[in-house]
Amino acid sequence: MFLLKQQVQQLYWPLSQNVPLKYLLKDDGGENGNIAEIIAEWDGNLDKHRDYFSKSTQ
Repeated sequence: MFLLKQQVQQLYWPLSQNVPLKYLLKDDGGENGNIAEIIAEWDGNLDKHRDYFSKSTQ
C-alpha cells in the first residue's frame, strides 16, 4: 500500500508539534537536509571505505 505525500505529512504533523523543525528532514517540512542529501552522503562514505567492506565480506 502506498501513502500519498499528504497522508505522510499528516502522520508527521503530531511529531512536528513535539520535535523542533531543525531535527526534521526538509522532505517532511523540517529544516534538516533531505533524503537525496543523506543518500549522497552515505554513498560517499561507503565508497570511501570500500576496501574495508570488501575485506570484511571475504
